[in-house]
Amino acid sequence: SQSYQPFTGGAVYFNPGTNLNFKLGVTDLFEDYKITGGFRFSADFNANEFLLSFENLKYRVDRQIIYHRQGIKDIITLDDEQFLYKTNSNELYYILKYPLNQVMAAKLTGTIRHDKRSILTVPLSISALEYPTENTFWTGLKTELVFDNTRSLGTNIYDGTRFKVFGEAYKKLVEPYEDLYVVGLDFRHYQVIHRNFIFAARFAASSSFGKSRLIYYLGGVDNWQTFRGPPFIPLSEIPIDENTNYAFQTVATNMRGFYQNIRNGNNFALMNYE
Repeated sequence: SQSYQPFTGGAVYFNPGTNLNFKLGVTDLFEDYKITGGFRFSADFNANEFLLSFENLKYRVDRQIIYHRQGIKDIITLDDEQFLYKTNSNELYYILKYPLNQVMAAKLTGTIRHDKRSILTVPLSISALEYPTENTFWTGLKTELVFDNTRSLGTNIYDGTRFKVFGEAYKKLVEPYEDLYVVGLDFRHYQVIHRNFIFAARFAASSSFGKSRLIYYLGGVDNWQTFRGPPFIPLSEIPIDENTNYAFQTVATNMRGFYQNIRNGNNFALMNYE
């Protein structure tokens, strides 16, 4: 799942490094109903992930229910002392997708989310017991307009155009009550030059606003494969804005030749030509 992760002030676990991934799906004879389940165990068991999905494709409006759970372990600084902490995120999605024609669709997603953060007492630290477990509940709504007339010519080789325009709104259900709004777009065009020689152009941009914000860490590429995960530039070198109330974090790719967090902020625009 590419959902936003709770803000940690550290690296994002979308690419957690070497891990074991298992997925199993079943469908009926007419492919009207699909059930998919999967799990991913990371090499250090710090970013395990579970997913369960049910799809109803019998009518023109596709319906899907998804349950997603992910655990993240990282280091946090409280009162000038560093602690290990674990965040478990549970998300429930209800998705409606309406095809406008053969290449365009409108999509609506409702979300309920629970984030639980606990300070770990391993290694043993008496002062860690002073910090209570934090429980955060969010509800959200996302709208998308998707266009895709690309043809697959091979593995990661396309011809055509695809784009997505989206808007999101989130509301925190516990004190302090906060809101978060996100808008963005992603445009990609693939042009065949000769056989498997393809020119690919991409433009992506997004912005967040409200009482809470979404921080983007720029740098790296999608599906960056390393044993420990993609290199992340420490915040001591590329700091964040301490006056901004960040609720979630995500990565903005592709930026080949740069580590994650070469730039950060709650707005970004990025162009690629390859």
